[in-house]
Amino acid sequence: MSHKFEDEFAEDLYRASLNGLNDDGLGDTADFGWHGLFLKDLAILTEDNYGFVSVTRFASLGDLEEAWDILQDEYNEFEYEDAYGYEDEYYESGFESDLYDDDPFEF
Repeated sequence: MSHKFEDEFAEDLYRASLNGLNDDGLGDTADFGWHGLFLKDLAILTEDNYGFVSVTRFASLGDLEEAWDILQDEYNEFEYEDAYGYEDEYYESGFESDLYDDDPFEF
């Protein structure tokens, strides 16, 4: 086992992700980190920007889905801030309007 992996389970899931066997994925290793969802294994695999791979295991499918939803929200916020260079109170509050396209301050 390489020092890249937290343990053998992380290495096994990483190899599975290379073959597209994860259920979902988000991010990339250049900034936010890459995260892979494995429903059957009740796990989220993470590869950071240094190439280290770790895995978080969950006791139930509900816990896993809740953690994945939080991670997706964090990633969406990260992408928004990266794209526009600032945090947005409307984005934070979930405010939506037909007046705005992607940026609430762009008319």
